[in-house]
Amino acid sequence: MKKVEVLKATKVEVKPFILEDFIDYKEQAVYIKKIEKSNIKTLAKALNLEYDNDKIVFAQKLINAYIDEIHIKR
Repeated sequence: MKKVEVLKATKVEVKPFILEDFIDYKEQAVYIKKIEKSNIKTLAKALNLEYDNDKIVFAQKLINAYIDEIHIKR
């Protein structure tokens, strides 16, 4: 048998229902993986592109800067 508690109307507290009070907003951990030279070399080989070390370093810096910029805007 369930217990029931009887209250007077003066003891009841009325508040508006705010849905956000019941939702737990936890920011998910985001890890940014930096692009490595080996990734770019593998991609260049797969696409049959000519490359040298200077081009690989330039592409690596460019891609990592772009990823950082996108992450900051979020």
